[in-house]
Amino acid sequence: MSSYDIIPLVIIVISLAGIIFVIVKKFPVLAAINVASIKSEQEAVKKEKIVALRFRRKITGVGKFLRALFAPIGRGAKGLFVNIHTKVLNLEKKYAKKKEKPAPTALDANQQIKTLFFEAEECLKTGNLEGAEQKCIGIIALDHKNIDAYKKLGQVYLEQKNYENAYQTFSHILKLEPNDVETLIDLGSLHKQRGENEEALANFRRAAEIEPTSPKNLDFLIDISIIVKNKDLAEETLKKLREANPENQKLAEFEERIKAI
Repeated sequence: MSSYDIIPLVIIVISLAGIIFVIVKKFPVLAAINVASIKSEQEAVKKEKIVALRFRRKITGVGKFLRALFAPIGRGAKGLFVNIHTKVLNLEKKYAKKKEKPAPTALDANQQIKTLFFEAEECLKTGNLEGAEQKCIGIIALDHKNIDAYKKLGQVYLEQKNYENAYQTFSHILKLEPNDVETLIDLGSLHKQRGENEEALANFRRAAEIEPTSPKNLDFLIDISIIVKNKDLAEETLKKLREANPENQKLAEFEERIKAI
């Protein structure tokens, strides 16, 4: 073997020796790696992903359920005012067709509102409830926040025995004017009629807080307090009624009903 053949062989041997040295040096580190732990960690990560996915699905399912549960409530209120809004738009289109007449001024609008209120009253007197409803909606078309128009519309719905529309109308009034005692009493009466006595109590109590010496408000509050068996509130309110109206003929009746609680 010539010296030229030995040189490549020496280079190969040295290279192999270097590789073996590196492997031997790193072997303790490689040996310390737990293959089983890698597998278990991979499984844990995979399990966490599955749990997270299931959780998201559960949340999505609950969200769909709640939307389905509460959607009818929203539709009830929305349906009423969509109906009113549609009728308002129809009236506005009807007025818009009369091009020969200029747009009404604020003074003209006020006069129209007065006329429509008068006509609504006439319709109610003759039992024309549909006509009265149209007149009230005509007022709302001219003044979208006319509380008196909404009140009269609510009374029309009561006369029609359309209690759901009446309920939604009175609720809308309280959004415009939260301290309207007349509407609090009307809404409380509707709650009571629907068997929602705690809601009725809240309305009557609020009315009595605003007008604490009104015999009418105190009367409603005593009655509902007895129904829900709140004896302390009933006795307290009866005392106020005695002071506000000593001649009230229902005092003895209320006293007997309270004793029976």
